[in-house]
Amino acid sequence: MIKVISRLLGIFLMLAALAGILLSVVGTLFVWRIKPMAVEQVSNGVSFANRTATATRDLLDGVDSGLVQAQSGIESIDASLESLNKAISDLDPVLDTTSALIGEDLPLIIGDVQTSLASAVSTASTVDSTLRLVSAIPFVGISYAPAVPLSESIAQISDSLSPLPEKLVELQDGMDSTVRNLKSLQVEIQELNTTVQGLKTSLEDTHSAIIEYQDLLAEIESGLPGLEKRLRGYINTLTWAITIFMIWFFFLQVGLFTQGLEVFSQESYYFRHPLNPG
Repeated sequence: MIKVISRLLGIFLMLAALAGILLSVVGTLFVWRIKPMAVEQVSNGVSFANRTATATRDLLDGVDSGLVQAQSGIESIDASLESLNKAISDLDPVLDTTSALIGEDLPLIIGDVQTSLASAVSTASTVDSTLRLVSAIPFVGISYAPAVPLSESIAQISDSLSPLPEKLVELQDGMDSTVRNLKSLQVEIQELNTTVQGLKTSLEDTHSAIIEYQDLLAEIESGLPGLEKRLRGYINTLTWAITIFMIWFFFLQVGLFTQGLEVFSQESYYFRHPLNPG
């Protein structure tokens, strides 16, 4: 019975050892077989990452070029708004002065002129009467019969000035409305300028971010060859480590096979010298 058990145990040990030997051999062959594929995958992955980084950097260059053009356009808009705002600011005092001149000073001047003309009309009436009287004296040889007497001519001039103050006031109202509209326009320009300043800041921030991304991609591109080299080294080290382990495991299984063969042939020390239970 002991002999049967020892043979079965020996067979089991030899089969286990053969399985281990087969595993170590197959494992070693498998590791060295997949090593070139792993290296190729690493190379392909690094190459793909490099192409992706390059393409991304090219895209960022295009985006940055567009941002530079946009910044130039925004700068032009900003300069135009500043010039327009300054022009309106410079025009406001002129319009205020002109409005006061038209609506206040000129009507007063016209009133003074009409007062002077009224006095002139009175004087002209006296002159007209005197000339008529003189022309009525026989043998004087003066004939005074104008189509329009001098006093009436002067009165007509005064009458023609009468509508002007009202028209000047209307013109002043129009100018005041223009000034108010210009001030409203100036407020809108200032608000638009604030928006433009915000756009400038956003564009500058975006430009800075793109530069940072470009630097990062350039750093990644420069580091990819070193990464590939390190990965190849890791694969090579791992391959040799597994191989050494498989060799050690192989010899371990050879020892186990020898022990199983010894048990199977009942040449083990314990089977040759069984213990005495007494």
